Amino acid sequence: MFKWAQIGDLQMPYQDDRAVALWFKIMRKYKPDAIDIVGDIDDFLEFSSYSDGTTDEFFNQLSMEEKDFGKSMAVATKAYDSLTEQADREAFEWPEKPTLNPVPYVMQVSKGAREFYTKISEDHPDADKFSALGNHDIRVFNYIDKKAPLFKPQITPDSPWDFKNLGIGYSMYEEPPVERFGGFHVHHGTTTSDTGPAVQKDIEKFQINLIRGHDHRGGVFYRNYPMANRELTGVATGHMCDPKAYGLKYTINHSWQLGFSTVEIDEMGNAFPEFHKITPDYTCNFRGRLFKG
Repeated sequence: MFKWAQIGDLQMPYQDDRAVALWFKIMRKYKPDAIDIVGDIDDFLEFSSYSDGTTDEFFNQLSMEEKDFGKSMAVATKAYDSLTEQADREAFEWPEKPTLNPVPYVMQVSKGAREFYTKISEDHPDADKFSALGNHDIRVFNYIDKKAPLFKPQITPDSPWDFKNLGIGYSMYEEPPVERFGGFHVHHGTTTSDTGPAVQKDIEKFQINLIRGHDHRGGVFYRNYPMANRELTGVATGHMCDPKAYGLKYTINHSWQLGFSTVEIDEMGNAFPEFHKITPDYTCNFRGRLFKG
């Protein structure tokens, strides 16, 4: 059997560390032949259109830092003027002025996601690895393009996440689903639903077998077309984030499923998808073995 694992929607830094650690623990035993990351590993709240004009927005945070810098400079200047010894003046340390360059900040806030991708590559060097970037992942690219276009060449998927060096292929969120294995395509997802996994909407829209995240729900959905002798399958990969975290307060009804998915493919090309739920006490029954996080 060809073993293929999928994980997504960590929304770092709002991830559930115990759930993520449990997934890595299971994967080390499972030894998948391929791993697909289905988007929204980074949240980038500071670069979201929903944060535009609020205290969460990146450049608004810089404005506050500049105001604090002005106050610090006033205090420092007073302290400097009170010094009488030349040696003390030469050794005096002035406050560091905040920079308007967003690149160092992007590298800083994406460190967690970069470490996540790095650990996948280190644990599974021979696995085929692919990342379908989500709408949260690309927030930073849209923001920089709109508000700091001079820095756009410096902010690419390879700069924060190091995909090229880690041997991870990727697709952008605005690109169509990418065909991977066993007739399945992968994408972060384009629709949402209040009544169940939104993957059913996407497979009917795209008319393909699809693995996706986006709505944080988990499960496998089948759509049969008997007159056409055809069946479509949708896999919803769940999520790995902490609903209690600050960045997840955009809804008060977290009707989500903590977990991940796998698809196994036999030598005849038959695919066997599964969603693996992680319980509130961080237990996962995987392939008849109980794993505890």
